[in-house]
Amino acid sequence: RLHICLEFESELRVRDETLILTSLKHRYWEWKAEGVEQLRLSTVDLTGVPSLENLHRGVEFALSHREKGSSVYVHCKAGRCRSATLAAAYIIRIHCWSPEEACQMLASVRPHVIIRSSQLEMLRRYHQQVCGGGSI
Repeated sequence: RLHICLEFESELRVRDETLILTSLKHRYWEWKAEGVEQLRLSTVDLTGVPSLENLHRGVEFALSHREKGSSVYVHCKAGRCRSATLAAAYIIRIHCWSPEEACQMLASVRPHVIIRSSQLEMLRRYHQQVCGGGSI
């Protein structure tokens, strides 16, 4: 049974904002009604890069629930960019792998993952902070 959900919300920059807002709000309440704890991190779809702050928040959220033995479901609209970036950050945090190694591992189990250069650069900054001794 799923108890934790870490979700990337799209910052709404499309024509049918009202429809999408209704859809996101409805989905939130469905998850909540099932007792699923959620962390929603706002990031622009397709071209957006999760902020360094959101990578830290998302990874810490996942780690805290994994320590309790809970599964954590990370997703965005297509599961190719934003959620993959956070999954790579999680791998970096627990293994101190380079961003390239983390992305290669993700691609080996989920071939449709797309990590763009701007996302890879953010993962490098994250790696420096959590593995290279930088300050948060």
